[in-house]
Amino acid sequence: MKRITFILALLVFASALARGQAGYLDKTFGDGGVMRVPLPAGKNFYALDVKILPDGKIIQSGVYYDAGSFTQNLCVVKHNKNGTLDSSFGNDGFSSLILDMSVSVGKLLAYPDGRVLLYGDVHIKAERRPLIIRFLANGKVDSSFGDKGIYSETKFIGYFHRLKIEDDGHIIALGGRSKPNSPSGVYSPIITRLTSAGKKDFSFGTSGIVFIGAERDTGTLHDAIFYKDSLCIFSFSTPSFPEANLQMLFTKINGVIDSAYGDNGIISSQLSDDEDYIESFLGDYNNYFLCLVGIKRNGNYEHTIVKLSDEGELDNSFGHWGITQDIDPRYDQHFNVITMDSNKNILQAGRVIDLITASNWLLTARYLHNGRVDSSYGYNGMSDALLLHMKSIEAIAIQSDGKYIVLGTDFKDNQSTAVICRLVSYGATAVARLNENINAISLHPTPSLDNCTVTYTLPASSDCSLTLRDESGREVRTLVTSEFRASGKHQEELDLRGLASGVYFLEIESGGTIQTAKLIKQ
Repeated sequence: MKRITFILALLVFASALARGQAGYLDKTFGDGGVMRVPLPAGKNFYALDVKILPDGKIIQSGVYYDAGSFTQNLCVVKHNKNGTLDSSFGNDGFSSLILDMSVSVGKLLAYPDGRVLLYGDVHIKAERRPLIIRFLANGKVDSSFGDKGIYSETKFIGYFHRLKIEDDGHIIALGGRSKPNSPSGVYSPIITRLTSAGKKDFSFGTSGIVFIGAERDTGTLHDAIFYKDSLCIFSFSTPSFPEANLQMLFTKINGVIDSAYGDNGIISSQLSDDEDYIESFLGDYNNYFLCLVGIKRNGNYEHTIVKLSDEGELDNSFGHWGITQDIDPRYDQHFNVITMDSNKNILQAGRVIDLITASNWLLTARYLHNGRVDSSYGYNGMSDALLLHMKSIEAIAIQSDGKYIVLGTDFKDNQSTAVICRLVSYGATAVARLNENINAISLHPTPSLDNCTVTYTLPASSDCSLTLRDESGREVRTLVTSEFRASGKHQEELDLRGLASGVYFLEIESGGTIQTAKLIKQ
């Protein structure tokens, strides 16, 4: 019934979709917005990652193999901007490397000249080993890199999370290694430095590797990022409950734990009464981190976005007191991949299975940079596309024209195939917001004593409410209640007399969106 209701709601917007409303498949791309990687009969292709190259072309990674074969081909595929295969790359768009091992992670990082690093890990005799392969811009494996194009770690069991190419060509890799004499699944952070030729830089750490020691078992490592001032941050979850299980470890690039953060470099927090963990970092906003967090509720993991300070505190001006709200109760919020576009809109993607029809739907959702739902995207912030046999969603990338590329794996007729979908990012209902600063609120003076002038901009005419809340989210004063305001710039005089000194948050709600600004009362 929920699916029928949703389909009927979508029909109401049919005319808008025909014009290319934001969030829906771009019909000019592939077959109705979907491009399936062509493979010979009997071969299976599992998608891993997708990136946009400096020239605007699309590069994706994956593994393919013959049915019944245990030998995997690690593969990189290059597409033109319209999704067709780039025949100048490799063998008609394909570049593959036969590996007598199992590949589980294959992320991509592009050089400005079009060369590509593929990194992650492989399984050798049931053990995870870090791996980096470099491909030339023409698709050939770069034999000058590592050992015939491959750097594979043999000194420890582990994997790489993030790579960074330094100005001198050296490669810094953040990852984890299986911690000796610890329970299965417990990993310690590592930092590896390679030369531009893919060899260990023996001037760095111990034989090119820094093994980071912490006072406690770091549990399961989920992601890592390079931060300002040469800091590295690793996210992990602790192996035992009820200890706070969402944690970040701050180290310098040389592996020394930065004790200026948290408890000896470790910041701990807990968002739910059950388990939670930072699955991936999206980036930072002036000392804040946007994170994709897995939260366990009623035995199942759901994904949400949170904004944390580098002290581990939630930013109450983001979303609903630091956490994005559920967009549509008809779906569990299992959006497992995330990115940000050039307008700082936050895009999530995932899939859902309709249990009645056994159909798979690609789901995407978009938030404004203040964490509020972008109602101009899809249907009240969320869009779906029927992909009957979709097995997984793996990655998102943004083209130079702002369109969204979503990579996944499709399973049809007993064959797995990598699938690229392209979504319209801005359409008829969103054009007005493209160059609009949605969070355009200014307060004067700041800090304020008894009075404050707020200046804000509304993208469309609607009823408007202004509410002042304290740091706990409690409403302390209603300043304007559902009064009509025309689109454009407005000023309001705020009476702050009688309020205790401290930090407050001003909410301006109009047209289904909420703008937020921090107000300091002296």
